[in-house]
Amino acid sequence: MNKQLTTGRVSTMTDLLIKSRDSEEAVVGFFLLHILDGGEDETADILASIDYDDILNTDLRNIYKASARYIGKPVTIVEIASAGHCDIEQLKRLVATSTQHINIKAHVKMILDMSRRYKIVKLTERAKNKALSQEDISTIIGEIETKLVDIDTSDPDEADSAENVLFEVVNEIESAKKNGYDESKFISTHIQSLDDAIGGMEGGWLVLIGARPGMGKTQLALMTAQNMAMNEVPTLFFSLEMSKKELIRRLILEGTKVTFAEAKHGHITAEQLQSIHAKASKIHAMPMYIDDKGGITMAHIDNIVKRHVTKYGVRCVFIDYLQLISGDGSKSAYERTTQISQGLKNIAKRHGVTVVALSQLSRLNEARKDRRPGLSDLRDSGSLEQDADIVMLLYRDAYYTESISDNTLEVNIAKHRHGSVRTVKLYYNPSRGTIKDFERSVL
Repeated sequence: MNKQLTTGRVSTMTDLLIKSRDSEEAVVGFFLLHILDGGEDETADILASIDYDDILNTDLRNIYKASARYIGKPVTIVEIASAGHCDIEQLKRLVATSTQHINIKAHVKMILDMSRRYKIVKLTERAKNKALSQEDISTIIGEIETKLVDIDTSDPDEADSAENVLFEVVNEIESAKKNGYDESKFISTHIQSLDDAIGGMEGGWLVLIGARPGMGKTQLALMTAQNMAMNEVPTLFFSLEMSKKELIRRLILEGTKVTFAEAKHGHITAEQLQSIHAKASKIHAMPMYIDDKGGITMAHIDNIVKRHVTKYGVRCVFIDYLQLISGDGSKSAYERTTQISQGLKNIAKRHGVTVVALSQLSRLNEARKDRRPGLSDLRDSGSLEQDADIVMLLYRDAYYTESISDNTLEVNIAKHRHGSVRTVKLYYNPSRGTIKDFERSVL
């Protein structure tokens, strides 16, 4: 019977090193033994789980690094000792005692646990020093949040077998046949023609809404978030450009037949004011949460999403818009956007939510005879198209012709990883913020 390994209480950094040492010796000895025996599978498994800096004791870390150079290569213990400037007697002792450790997985888990505790202690020390410096507090918080997320996601999970996933998928298909569309799994936009085209959205998906300014991407995202929340699907809306008050004003006026200009100047009737109060009551009951902080980092988004998923059961996250997310200033715009795009996809998968991210498009489409945008117009990074499950590109001809009678909003579903591509026509009244179905919407 394998001995259960427990972390126990530690009170100093020295305690961490001592507590971790037994497991580090067990794993490094096991690793060294299989390096010498040519066991590539065993050594590759260890190396995939444990980074060099997860080994806290310097002497054992040096042995681990020196041994790793020889995966799949014939080598002697003398050569490893020489390459890593290690004590050959220590190497011999590790090999000799390695067979005593039966439960290597438990020791790997202990190492990773201790490593994360060590990193948290070092991070808190760094946070204290940073907080007492003259550095901008938002920059400090962003850096600490990023590093904390890195620590939180550093424990590798094992891949699942196809067999386990197989039964889950077959059960879902059988359930859909028997019970019909299951909104507990797929989230409806409650815009019928759009739902018909995309089939709803699922947790783990990244959905991009791309458009030039003035096309209605914020309003489409806002109306979709409202529709979901009014149908008891909790939503979280990150507004990096507009304030909470502006967003709520748009929500209140939509459907009341009051224009933004009329509301701003108070040119409304008593009946219209009554409809505004009625709409406000509906919004008050909605499970919708808004974060309007500017210049936020991916770490901030990840932490807020995690908190709202746990506390409020949020299922869909909107981000308006992704080019305003703060990234690494030392990287190019292409690299930053790629990093953000991949980060949003990871957030969707990690928290089981749909992430709907708005994206600016380049100006290239405006130089063409047909100004309708294509995937090549996604701004700054081809990774946006690669990471997204669905890409919707918006176009309004009336924006260029200045027609007040043309209320057509074209939604080009230019990519759909799980379905077909097509164009949907919606009714859009920019002055009132109304977006809804036409009777005949799909081209």
